[in-house]
Amino acid sequence: MPMRPIVSALLLALALMTSGCFWSGPWPRIDLNTEGLGEGELAEFIGRNTYYGADHLRELTKEFVIKQTSAKGISREDAQALGLRCAPAPSKECSYSGEYWVRSDQRYVRRDSPAYGARAVYHVDVRLSYLKPHDAVVQAYKRYVPDE
Repeated sequence: MPMRPIVSALLLALALMTSGCFWSGPWPRIDLNTEGLGEGELAEFIGRNTYYGADHLRELTKEFVIKQTSAKGISREDAQALGLRCAPAPSKECSYSGEYWVRSDQRYVRRDSPAYGARAVYHVDVRLSYLKPHDAVVQAYKRYVPDE
């Protein structure tokens, strides 16, 4: 009587797991530099989410600002603790600007790709009034800079 396909697949998986065979590379290498993000909770948040594209990073950053602030407003000190720089009084405006870059392993990048021989630089800007922080404007974009 022939073995069922499920049983065959399970036996094959068990044999591979116990044989000691595994693929050991070469793994793609990615260089990441987050020094340009600065300091503060907002910079740390962006630094933990560098694997997202610019569009998704924009949405996540806006959600982070909303979760970290009250709709009724925050103090100037709370805004600065987030990593925002506030304009001198009487202005109520605060902003953040930071960037990081990523260089993909060139062995795995097509020669006709804009990422070939370049690093992707992601720039994030946040502007808000600390009286209405949920109305924050977040901009994020990516550009390629040739390697030096």
